[in-house]
Order: sequence, then structure tokens, then C-alpha cells
Amino acid sequence: MNAENIFQCDEIYPDKGIIEKDIAHGHAFGFFHLDELKGYIALNEEYSPEYNSLEWKDKNGTSLIVHRLSIKANYQGQGIAKELMLFAEKYAKDNGYSSIKLDAFLPNQAALSLY
Repeated sequence: MNAENIFQCDEIYPDKGIIEKDIAHGHAFGFFHLDELKGYIALNEEYSPEYNSLEWKDKNGTSLIVHRLSIKANYQGQGIAKELMLFAEKYAKDNGYSSIKLDAFLPNQAALSLY
């Protein structure tokens, strides 16, 4: 990501503890092919307090929040992120969520265009 001037993830975020928490709480989902993890997404209802100041269209339902969508560098551009987002949509529908909110770093234009 740094080579693409996207400074969202680094040696501090996300750290091992955040990923372990995702796994422990059942929020971690992977895209595997031939037993290799190629993509990762975290899905839950947790959000930053800054979200409260935004005007959301869905004011009455429960939102699923997408976090930490990431694809291994050598597998980017192969549609894996799209597959993970389609999975998130199905997960939201299957679990009674009324909307999906996307947690993204504003300068991450690749994520913003995907979402």
C-alpha cells in the first residue's frame, strides 16, 4: 500500500492484537485459494465516535461496518476485494442488517472507488 501512496496500514495498524481480536470475536473473514489466505475483511458493528456526527440515510436500522479490507500485494487486481465485498453484502442480508458502512482512510482512493 505504501508503494501506491496509501498510508492506511503500517507497522502500528492493524497490529497483531487487532487481528487476534477480530478472530476471537468472530469478525474475521478470509479469502482463501489453495489453502492460501489472499484477502481479509473484518465485519462487525463497531465504529469510531466520529461516525455519530455524520448524516446517514439509514437512521433506524442496524449497520454492518466493514473494516480492514486488504488483499496481499501479489493478488491485487484479481477481483478478490470485490468478492469480499459481495460476501459482506450477503452476510449483512443474512444477518438482518439494514445497511453497510465502510470504514476507510480518506486518501485511500482505491478503497473509495471500490466501495
